[in-house]
Amino acid sequence: RPGWCVMWSGRVTPPLQAIIRRTSRLFSTSSTPPGRVDISSTENHDPGHIKEAAIPPGTQDLPEKPTVLPIVLCHGLMGFERLGPFDYFRNIKGTLQDMGCDVHVTVVHPTASIASRALHLRDQIHAIVKEKKKKVHVIAHSMGGLDSRYMISQLAGYDLVRSLTTLSSPHRGSTIAEWVNTNIGRTLKVEAMLKTIGVPYDAFNQLTPQYLEQEFNPRVTDVEGVDYFSWAASKRVPILHPLYPFWKAMQAAEGDNDGLVSVTSAQWGTYRGCIPCDHLELIGWSTLFDVAPTFAGVAKFLREYEKGGILT
Repeated sequence: RPGWCVMWSGRVTPPLQAIIRRTSRLFSTSSTPPGRVDISSTENHDPGHIKEAAIPPGTQDLPEKPTVLPIVLCHGLMGFERLGPFDYFRNIKGTLQDMGCDVHVTVVHPTASIASRALHLRDQIHAIVKEKKKKVHVIAHSMGGLDSRYMISQLAGYDLVRSLTTLSSPHRGSTIAEWVNTNIGRTLKVEAMLKTIGVPYDAFNQLTPQYLEQEFNPRVTDVEGVDYFSWAASKRVPILHPLYPFWKAMQAAEGDNDGLVSVTSAQWGTYRGCIPCDHLELIGWSTLFDVAPTFAGVAKFLREYEKGGILT
């Protein structure tokens, strides 16, 4: 229904606005300028082992040159581009632009299916590629990594994307999604209620380990010509933090995690390491962790990657 659907311009409907605003109030929105630190790690993934993303102490200058190709940022579940003064990728787009990078933020439906989100993602990236006449580097947070993989594999996105970097994306699902579906979606009948008012619930059903491992991953395979990189995130969440119950449950079920996605689930393609933050700090939703240096490091890595890659 028009009154409830999310418009692709980034406007969010009243029910979702309320949820996002309540969440955002839990975190400070200080405008402290982002720091600058490099990330470098070239070891291959050793299953079961947390490989820390090497963030050298102190600060380093950002790369002298930006990435050759544009960077596209893709949000996760319940995502948006901007809600009032609040950015999904807080202090991140500006940091990359300060480096000279050409940065674009996409917006897809916050709770629709992966296939639906991927379709709208493809249309936006196609417009960018058509204008810039260059392929792009996609940097995706959380569910955005699944949308991007589907777009590349199933919707001919390989013609648009040179590389995909996922940050704490649940490539093998999340036990938290199972808990939400059982205790909130079905027991409290939230799924039925949302569908009644025209709000899709598909995203939650498609983030479970069962769906990702048995249906999604066997079908949505990597495509030759696109390089896949991933970073995980992990941090012991404080007991008073809103993510603590999820972190504790996931710690028992999947091991080290960031409150919503485990280190194991976040690894895909070339695994680059583990960032010491929680799932929300990874997009700047806290003043306790400055994530800007992390994204600056990812951009620097992509610049070095371009020097050795074949750009088309």
